[in-house]
Amino acid sequence: MQLLPHLDLHGEATLHAILNAPDTIVIDPFSLETVDGWVPDIGLSPHPQRNLWRPAHFGAAGLPATIRHRFWDSVDERIDHTGVRYLGVVLYTQPGQPNGLAFRLSAEELGWIEPQRLDNRRHLLVLDRPIRFAGGMEVLQIATTSPAAYRLEALVLLQLHFVTSAPATVRLQAQTAASAEQRLINIETPVTLHAIDLPDLPLDERWQVTIHATALTGEVATASADLAPALGPCPLADHPS
Repeated sequence: MQLLPHLDLHGEATLHAILNAPDTIVIDPFSLETVDGWVPDIGLSPHPQRNLWRPAHFGAAGLPATIRHRFWDSVDERIDHTGVRYLGVVLYTQPGQPNGLAFRLSAEELGWIEPQRLDNRRHLLVLDRPIRFAGGMEVLQIATTSPAAYRLEALVLLQLHFVTSAPATVRLQAQTAASAEQRLINIETPVTLHAIDLPDLPLDERWQVTIHATALTGEVATASADLAPALGPCPLADHPS
């Protein structure tokens, strides 16, 4: 399985803004369908957040830990997790306790991440690659054989986000390096946390995104970024329901 780059977001203000954004889907750890090798922390510790606990002695005994989840809330139309999203987990890490996680979507291996900051803090770890969720009864699996002790507080699905220092309207242009295909998106409501939906994005190509943000004062700021194509085994085909 391929080691993937990932984003490590921390700081309570940052996590609160992202996890409470309207387009972010946060899945409570106690609602995950199958949790083998994890202990639901239902008042077993003074940890302030709901979490699944991976005791160190489980890993020391060689016991694997696996989470399997089907998106029943989407099937029941309470949420819609489908489309292009970024996959993340909220972990509480501890010094000297490395905690790699491997990800699979149905039959496709997405890769694994190895967090580097182990500092008694909460981290939102996001796979640095887009994933297309097809819907239906696709199964997301998260697994580890690490001997570390750590806590998983949430599973998170995000859209592309960026933040402006002041409320601003946005014009976004995305185009591929290999073709003339473009996407244009306008966000007319002035906000500071911007969620971008790029429907039907061909994720086997590299996209360059240019953002023009206009503040209420008329000041304009411009930034550009690349969206990397899918890495390794491609999880973009529709999965059977």
